[in-house]
Amino acid sequence: MADTMNRIRQGETQLRLPEMRQDELSKLGGTFNGMLDRIEELIAREYQTAIQLNDTKYKALQTQVNPHFLFNTLDTMSAIAMIHDCQIVSTLCHALSDLFRYSLRMDEPLAPISEELKHLKNYMFVINVRMNDSIHMTIDIPADMLKTRVPRLSLQPLVENAISHGLRNKRGEKQIHISARRTQTEILLSIADNGVGMSEEMLEKVRTMNPEKALSTGTSIGLLNIAARLKLLFGREYGLEVESGEQEGTTVILHIPFEQEETDHGE
Repeated sequence: MADTMNRIRQGETQLRLPEMRQDELSKLGGTFNGMLDRIEELIAREYQTAIQLNDTKYKALQTQVNPHFLFNTLDTMSAIAMIHDCQIVSTLCHALSDLFRYSLRMDEPLAPISEELKHLKNYMFVINVRMNDSIHMTIDIPADMLKTRVPRLSLQPLVENAISHGLRNKRGEKQIHISARRTQTEILLSIADNGVGMSEEMLEKVRTMNPEKALSTGTSIGLLNIAARLKLLFGREYGLEVESGEQEGTTVILHIPFEQEETDHGE
């Protein structure tokens, strides 16, 4: 037993103690073997999680239009527009440039909600220039939650999904509402639209999709990618919740662990 334990300590973690006749030593050996099996299982799971996380980061990055020369060119266009007193063109170029810069920053898997909101506002400015200010977005997030970290590039794809699917065929005023509230253990971040909603059949299909399996077959950075990243980054008990009804709009809720210290209200 001592010799086997010493070899395991030196790196031969695949070894196990042989069965022993004495009851007490047999029980000790069985417990020790079980502990080693559990350790190897946890190491394998951690390794797999790291691989999946890198894959989601790659796919999120891959789907962005983000060559460096593009936002450098946009900065130049903005300067030219300012010279010729074309304020809307200049502001649009700045917004696009900031969008692309933020999309490139995939070295960190998490970002504060405040950064995600800044990115989202740039996106909404561009969208409303294209769509003649037809979408009204409101934000209701307490200042002490702005430092809460969420998967980078998570809010904008969910809003884009709401615009593309929920609001595309919506008649009348189109609204998106971003809000957050806190429970004892979680922060619930909601993206709600007043669009056409989903049928019960479609909602059930969305709810039963396996995010991790979907990642291996697609390149979308929409619902499934974000759901998978939440689980990989925070644990399997976290993820996305979807509520919807036909002609009643759709709400997507991100479940995030509450582990952040409160920030100053003046931020």
